[in-house]
Amino acid sequence: MTTSQVLVHPPNCVVLILDADPDAAECVVVGTDDAPTTLRLTDRAAETMPDGWVVVFEDTLATPSRRLVVTSVLWETYAEPAVGTRQSRVRILADHPTVPEILVVEVVAGHGRPGGHRPLHPADAAQLRLRVLRDVHERLDHQP
Repeated sequence: MTTSQVLVHPPNCVVLILDADPDAAECVVVGTDDAPTTLRLTDRAAETMPDGWVVVFEDTLATPSRRLVVTSVLWETYAEPAVGTRQSRVRILADHPTVPEILVVEVVAGHGRPGGHRPLHPADAAQLRLRVLRDVHERLDHQP
């Protein structure tokens, strides 16, 4: 993977990062600005961050399919890099703590450092997916 970049405007201002297997047990949910967001994927960990940037997630994510998928809540795939291992260290950097316009997803094969933010429990991830999808459908139903 090296580095790739895509401009996205995700519905409900949410990006999901999870294993490509549809039965993935772990999911990282990241909020974005309600505007086009630059999504950058890389397999290189940054040694320093620009001023004002924050780490919004850092931990190990199970990747049993050896592919990671970055998607919208409507399952529009933005990126699906091969990761090569069943455990990947994922660190997500953002240019703003609550409404980022730039997200950098660093994916490094192997184990992450302990003590980072924990991925959602599978049941919680499924509940969140359902709530977000219901919200999207509700908003679509109320559009002129």
